[in-house]
Amino acid sequence: RGAVGDLGRKELDAAKKAGDKSAEATMLLALAETAGGQEPTEQLQRWAKDSIGLFKEIGDRKMYATALLALAGLRLKASRPEEAAKASSEATAIFRELGDKRGEAWALHAAAEAYAFDGLADEAVREARKALELLRQLGLRKAEAAELHAISRWLLLRGHAQEAIEVVNQALEILEEVYALADAREIAYWKTLVLAHTKANNTTSALRAARDGFDRCEDARDKSGEGNAHLLISAVQSNSGQFGKAIRSATKATYAFEDAGNQSGRGEALCVMSRIRGRLGLFDKALRDLEEALNAFEDLGDMLGQGRALQQRSEVFMGKKDMKSALRCAVEARELFQDTKDASGEAQALLQVSTAELAGGNFERAGRAAEEAKGLFAEMDDMVGEASAELMAMATQMRSEDYDAAVKTG
Repeated sequence: RGAVGDLGRKELDAAKKAGDKSAEATMLLALAETAGGQEPTEQLQRWAKDSIGLFKEIGDRKMYATALLALAGLRLKASRPEEAAKASSEATAIFRELGDKRGEAWALHAAAEAYAFDGLADEAVREARKALELLRQLGLRKAEAAELHAISRWLLLRGHAQEAIEVVNQALEILEEVYALADAREIAYWKTLVLAHTKANNTTSALRAARDGFDRCEDARDKSGEGNAHLLISAVQSNSGQFGKAIRSATKATYAFEDAGNQSGRGEALCVMSRIRGRLGLFDKALRDLEEALNAFEDLGDMLGQGRALQQRSEVFMGKKDMKSALRCAVEARELFQDTKDASGEAQALLQVSTAELAGGNFERAGRAAEEAKGLFAEMDDMVGEASAELMAMATQMRSEDYDAAVKTG
């Protein structure tokens, strides 16, 4: 438990002893919203639900709807999008009834996020456009830009690249109007624009957008932004087969992140460099890049970053046909993802474990790892991942049967 949770509990106990249900409900909601990372998600959800019950009891409709939105966000973090959408929709109706357009817009956006998480991009865009209209009526320009950016991302999910380009450009125009210089969030908008041009098979426009994003960050003297822009440029160059240029751009990114004191960004850039070198068969250089990245993530205590770097090391070792080392890295990655409760990372690492075990002829262990991965993907409703794990399990079974037949026939 963290300091926020401990202090909040004391305030909560004081409100209960005083019989002040409004203060109790408010403190429960504050704990649900601010104790993330210090308390289990289940506890946060209990606090949110308890606050909802108390706000309903005392008849505070606005705070009841606000607590519903907090619960929706927590449900989404717990990978329960249908429940998140239901809570958001109820909050939307209440804010609309109260004539609170700002609250209604936030609730509509929360519903859109839940639909997008569930793969329902059309529904997400529909709700987000309703939120966008309200934000325009309220004159909230920054929020309008953020909503346009969200819509562009969901349009991309539906394969509507050209429309996504038009929408994210509207968002960027607003940001350039509101901010003389780029702020730290703007690079995400440029990333979406680059991806949209890439999806539209327009490499020239994608590269121009990445360089425009770099110029905005350079003008703002945002070194981390520059690093991210270099990575965008590198991605475009790599996708178009310009691997030498892509490595140089990724190298520039490491320098920019280092200048910014951003070790996490530097680690990510090193992982990008490693991935390109791996594609070129430069396995030893790729491993050196990943060793540096792993050290950066370890210094930060970033277990997820370490897990991702170890997964990449496993892939590189597989490329070198060093299955023993590949297995070791995959097992270490799986343990890190387990410790951080990252089910998706754990499932992917298990597939790597299965692949390495299969290559080593350890069919039973390979099959067990594939089945474990399948179970995790099923829990997350990840049908693509589940199908991949099923195929791996089938391949393991077939290889095992072939081996047994070969032994029997001598």
